[in-house]
Amino acid sequence: MDSINGKFYCVNAVRLDEFSSACALAIVNSEKQDLDTLEFERCGFDLHKDISFAAHYLKISENFYAIRDGLLKSQQPTYKIKDYGDAVIVINSYGDTLFYEGKP
Repeated sequence: MDSINGKFYCVNAVRLDEFSSACALAIVNSEKQDLDTLEFERCGFDLHKDISFAAHYLKISENFYAIRDGLLKSQQPTYKIKDYGDAVIVINSYGDTLFYEGKP
C-alpha cells in the first residue's frame, strides 16, 4: 500500500484461472474498490519483492506502469529500467533509450 497525491492505493493479485499462469493485478483504493487491473499471460514475478509504487508509477520488476487518478494509462509499461551491473538503461514504451549510464 502506498499513496499517490494523498490517495492511498494497494495492489491485489488475482489468478485468472487454475489451469494457466495468467493473473491480474488490481489497483484498489482505501475504500477497497477496484479501480483498474493489469493483466498478464504469465505471472513470473514475486508479489512481495517485485511490486511497489514509485511516485506516479506501479513498479513490477524492471517495468514502470503510469498511474493517473487511480487508473493505469496503458497495459504496456511506460518505462523499463535495465540494470547490467556496470550500466543502467532507461527505455520508454516506444523502445527509445532515454538515459544511459555506464561504459559504451
